[in-house]
Amino acid sequence: MTDEDWQVKITRFMIEGGTQGRRQSDIIKKAGGNIRDGDVIAFLRTLAADKKAQKFILPGQIAQWRATREIEKLH
Repeated sequence: MTDEDWQVKITRFMIEGGTQGRRQSDIIKKAGGNIRDGDVIAFLRTLAADKKAQKFILPGQIAQWRATREIEKLH
């Protein structure tokens, strides 16, 4: 799997998560075992910097991410 493949995979996963979003841990799992957690988090932060994703911290310090409408401009 190339870098682009896992990025597309988790982007779709986030879009499918709707306004509720997805837990960061679930996004990391979706990327696959060969992809480092730090690489996934760096990608999520890049999306957030481009206003294509938003991060929320839920009770219990659970990181939740959701896609914004801007993410559609990736495709």
